Amino acid sequence: MAAAQEGMQAATWTAMVSRAYDHDRPAVRFGDLTWTGRELLDRAAGAADWLDTLGLEPGEPVPALVATSADALALVIGGAGSGHPLAPLGVRMTAYEIAAVVKETRAQVLLAQAEFADLGGQVAELSGRRIAIVPELPLSERELTAGPDDLATVLHTSGTTGLPKPVPMSQRRLAARARVNGRLCGLDPDSFYGGSAPFHHIAGLGNIAVALAAGALVTGLPRFTVEGWALLRDLGTTHTSMVPAMLETLLAAGQARHETLRTLQYGGAPVRPGTLRRTYEAMPGVRMLNMFGQTEGSPISVLTPQDHREAVAGRTELLRSVG
Repeated sequence: MAAAQEGMQAATWTAMVSRAYDHDRPAVRFGDLTWTGRELLDRAAGAADWLDTLGLEPGEPVPALVATSADALALVIGGAGSGHPLAPLGVRMTAYEIAAVVKETRAQVLLAQAEFADLGGQVAELSGRRIAIVPELPLSERELTAGPDDLATVLHTSGTTGLPKPVPMSQRRLAARARVNGRLCGLDPDSFYGGSAPFHHIAGLGNIAVALAAGALVTGLPRFTVEGWALLRDLGTTHTSMVPAMLETLLAAGQARHETLRTLQYGGAPVRPGTLRRTYEAMPGVRMLNMFGQTEGSPISVLTPQDHREAVAGRTELLRSVG
């Protein structure tokens, strides 16, 4: 029985993250802040302790106005391992748009980082919820645990055809996605992932969750800018993700070079042959990877690094074969 329970725990995203960061090497880096793996887990445990004080219904998703940051990662990990799965929301939407999404949930509490306190207050008033401002997260030695069918987090669709729709991610499902995507992207404990997509999106937290399960060093930007890309380059990141329009912006600005980047994963649209050629000129050794999917599940189809090399050699039709 004990062995069976241990096997079930190993099938969870929480177990993958807990194993990956049981060390004293750097795990997250945002600006001047660096946490080791053990510090990340202890902050996540502290986040779980704080969430326990809010009177939340066990297992119910917790809507949250948070941006890519060390605290946001700790909250997601802590929430997933304590029965309080986070449901990050788009902080660039209006208060009315966010309130409409919150009203569709059964949650009575809305979390907000201090920088989103004003927006959170408006949303709380419009939706009839109580706001809780994220404090400085304490350290805790609490063990984070979860079952395979427990909720790990809730992502939301982009809302291009209506209100953003919640997409629950169970522990088992997120763990499986992390294993597949991590292998395709070549993520491992020696990787340094830098993201720039909105945190609530599949390209944001969805990809960060994969990097966390692989034990990569993680950083990120609240939003994509040319200056932000230069920061990721200066930090020495090895993996990132973007949409082709971002890549074309970098190429147009003459800022696409990135000497340490090993894998550039993109989605949302095909890359143009000319864009691909110019990308290889700026980053000769980069592995280009196109993963097509949706918030509900991905990848559905993949264009591998070898496919991209064949495309730039003349088989340009490959670039339109995914998505």
